[in-house]
Amino acid sequence: MKKNIIYAAGIWLVAAMPALAENNTTENDSVFERKVTVEREYTPLIKDANKLDGKAQVKTSQAIQREVEYTDFNRPIKAERSIPTLEYPQLGFNMPQSDNGFARLGLGMYFNTLADLNYQLLNERDMKMGIYAHHYGAFGYKTLSETDFGIDFRKLFNTSELYVNLSAANSFYNRYGKAYVDSTSTYDWKQFPPSEMETASIWDAEAVVGWRSTANSQLDYLLQTGYEHFNLGNQTGTHTIKTKGAIGGTVGIGHKIGLEADMDNIFYMAPYDIPTTTFIHARPYYSFTNDVVKVQAGVNLDMLLSNQFKFAPSPDVRFEWKANPNMVSMYLNATGSYTYNMAEIWLNDNRYMDLSQVLADTVATYSPVQAEFGLKIKPTNGLLINPFIAYSYIKNERFYYYNTLADRFQVLHQNASIIDAGLNLNYHFQDKVWLNFGGAYHLWLMKEGETAWDKPAWNIWTDVRYNITTKWSVQLDATLTGDRKALVATAGNNNQMLFETRKLDMGYNINLGCVYTPNKWLSAFVKVNNIAHNKYASYYAYESYGIQFLLGASVAF
Repeated sequence: MKKNIIYAAGIWLVAAMPALAENNTTENDSVFERKVTVEREYTPLIKDANKLDGKAQVKTSQAIQREVEYTDFNRPIKAERSIPTLEYPQLGFNMPQSDNGFARLGLGMYFNTLADLNYQLLNERDMKMGIYAHHYGAFGYKTLSETDFGIDFRKLFNTSELYVNLSAANSFYNRYGKAYVDSTSTYDWKQFPPSEMETASIWDAEAVVGWRSTANSQLDYLLQTGYEHFNLGNQTGTHTIKTKGAIGGTVGIGHKIGLEADMDNIFYMAPYDIPTTTFIHARPYYSFTNDVVKVQAGVNLDMLLSNQFKFAPSPDVRFEWKANPNMVSMYLNATGSYTYNMAEIWLNDNRYMDLSQVLADTVATYSPVQAEFGLKIKPTNGLLINPFIAYSYIKNERFYYYNTLADRFQVLHQNASIIDAGLNLNYHFQDKVWLNFGGAYHLWLMKEGETAWDKPAWNIWTDVRYNITTKWSVQLDATLTGDRKALVATAGNNNQMLFETRKLDMGYNINLGCVYTPNKWLSAFVKVNNIAHNKYASYYAYESYGIQFLLGASVAF
């Protein structure tokens, strides 16, 4: 274990040296500089009515119109996935310029597959229509395939936009965890050929139509309605009718008021005898911004109407004081959230759950308060230091235990509090070097006899991007996660369930990539994931792949 820690730390140190060795003589930039996403040139400037001022928390899943996305290269393996597949590598720091779209293909070991397509069928000044498709997957003993596709339509007016989106997504995977004969004897599913292993195929289809204001409108507004069908197979799933609206605007210099609201009507398919459920979220707010202070005062009002009525209010207050705009600022947030159980939310967290429990368990997770305090400190040009501390109280937080008899994860609902303390450091030098390094400690406070299952006490992350030339760029990113405790249920005497605690070892993941962009329309990439070959387990019985690689190319047109 010590050798593993030293190995991972050594690679991080080597990766950080080019960035720290660069000359800091760069032009003055603000302490509040943030990374931005470069949108396609044809994308109109839209006022996001979901975020009139400040970031509103997502209460339920929602269908939105799709943009052309260059996905996040610095997190190629997402923490919530048990199988880390080689996801979309970014096209490069100098992205190929495309007028009508791009296509990308990749192939690697463990039969990793990658395919992207974005194409503009119609690209007029006041009317846009495009198609998109994304796929990545790994096939074999550990199978996971994610695919989505759709079509977008937009009609621009002087101060508003009409938009329509039709989309569908499929998740296909198998269960390859440990199966138990009894409390002392186990066997792995890998003893069987992949054709005999249980698989799941989940579909999610959505249709959305909406009307919203554009940037030159004096009033911010949005009206949207949509339908979603989430199918778990075997004629089980949900139908959801979604309605969303927002209105707001400026009432004086620096002053804004607004209201956001959305409603989901959820209808459950057989065999679940669950009444139709209506979930309503409303958020009125006021904000004030000037060169020194930014204040947002709002409240989250969440209501659940089913065979019972629940009302869950929480604050949404954010404050930032720029004590010295060139050196330091302070922020303090007090928010809250209420998340009604929806199948897609649960399965995104742990896809190996017992699917019968996914719909049957309708317990909501409620956090009356989530408080955060932090500083943004800029001691020199290009360097931003962000220490922070946060506290959350959570009712009915979801924890999982592994049922060895069913080869499924099931849910425990436990109240919990968590204190997070950490530090994040960002450094950049012109358009050559980007360095991000940080870590956090997590203190879970539970009732006596309860445990925060699968939750690490600490984690560390880093990523480094370096433009060697205008054509060549490299990146290294790594994560280090502390050990955790897992709860496992096994068979005891008289068919009694016995609960045992198992330890999940520390996990580390180190990934390296290189992108070559010879001209504005072509790029090629190579990606090597988990170069330390650490087969960590996100959840008990489901360890990740070891080392992987992917080769591919992208063409813009």
